[in-house]
Order: sequence, then C-alpha cells, then structure tokens
Amino acid sequence: MHYPQDSTRTGSSQKEAPPAAPPIVTPSQEQLLPFSAIIKEETKTLHREAESCELIKLIFSARMTWPLYLNYLIALYPVYLELETAMEKNKGHPVVQRFYFPKELNRTQRMKDDIRFLLDSADESVLEEALATRTPAVEAYCARIRTLSETNPTLLIAHGYSRYLGDLSGGQMIKKRIAKSLELDTGAGLAFYEFPDIADHNSFKVEYRALLDSLTVNERLKPFVDKDAFVDEAKRSFVFNIGVFEEAMPSQK
Repeated sequence: MHYPQDSTRTGSSQKEAPPAAPPIVTPSQEQLLPFSAIIKEETKTLHREAESCELIKLIFSARMTWPLYLNYLIALYPVYLELETAMEKNKGHPVVQRFYFPKELNRTQRMKDDIRFLLDSADESVLEEALATRTPAVEAYCARIRTLSETNPTLLIAHGYSRYLGDLSGGQMIKKRIAKSLELDTGAGLAFYEFPDIADHNSFKVEYRALLDSLTVNERLKPFVDKDAFVDEAKRSFVFNIGVFEEAMPSQK
C-alpha cells in the first residue's frame, strides 16, 4: 500500500514552506485623524441638527425679534456662568489649565451687559430676575456642568469646544444677522459675540484644536483623557444646546 510521504521526517527531500509573512496592519481612519478632527466628524450630525432648530433658522434668515433675542441670551447666560465658574474652580487641573483663557473667552459679563441693554430698564432687580431664569433644559445643562466639575473636569473642555469655538465661528455670522434684524448699528447688544482680546479668530481656533490634539499624544495628559468619553460628552453638549434652543422659542413654552 502506498502512503503519502511525511514531509516532516528527517531526511525528507521535500523543502519546508517559508514562514508566512506577518499581516499588513493599516491604521484606521480614526488612528490617522487628529483628535480635533475626530470630534468634529463624530459631532457633525448633531451640529447640523442644532443649526436646523427653528430659533437658529430665524436668526440666519434675519427674522430675529428683540424679545426672542432676549430669550436666547437669558437661556444661554446660566450655561456660560456655570461653565466659567467650573473652569475657574478647576484651573489647576492638568487638562483644564491648558484651555483656561478667561480673558480671551469668558462671556458671562458680556452677556449680562447685552441683557441689561435689551431689557432697557434701570431697575437692577429686573436684570437679576432675568439672569436667574432657568428653563428645564437650561437647568439640566447646568447640572451636567456642575457634575463634571466635581467628577471629571477634563470633560468640561468638550463643552468649551462646542460653545466657544461655535461663538468664534458660526457665532460671528449670527452676530451679523442679529445686527441686521434688530438694526443694532452701534454694536450695543452684541457684546456676547465680540472677542476683543483675540486678535485673529482663525489663529486662535487653530491653536485651540492643536491643544485638543495634544490630549491624545501627550504622555503626561493621557491618564486624564478618555477619548470615547470626551467625544460622547461633545455630542451631549450639542444635545443640551438643542434643548436650550427649543425652549427659548415662545411656542415651546
């Protein structure tokens, strides 16, 4: 009976097959993209949804009214107050300190000045009552910021990303539309959108995104950064903003 020859036997004349080449591992798109680009990509759907809110569409169509603009600022004021208070509280945190630009970015006082202008009242109690107004969506947003301030300050930056970079980008177009709608030729009532301590908006945004990119490559910062959690928080920020925009519309109250 004929049996197939065992090629593994000593003295076999059959050559052994060469070892298999290691598989070629190509980096995924996520591995190739800087972190700021990943955040932008992952949040783009929610970003478009926020831009599609009725309030934002009214702004961009230059149909904003004084009462609606006042509602809009009153709704956002507590969010910035909470965020800027949390940033101040955590300014010594290894991540937060890199994004702490109070002189350049803080909006709270500017929003307060705009709200005072729009109320057109010398009664300070009227202003304080307006500033204390918080709808359910606003309170939920503020509560989230307070929680992060105590439990995971790194994620505060995800909210700074959506708010401040938004103000420096689309916010500048919003400023022009509101000025046109309300005939605010002197600039009064638009302090919220002015950044006198940032000479070049585009350069500042590039630097801010570079800081975001460093979070995933700086060995000293890596222990403080969970990439997935950060991206999820950035998405959550847009969801919160959508809720605030919807509640700022009179028809939603």
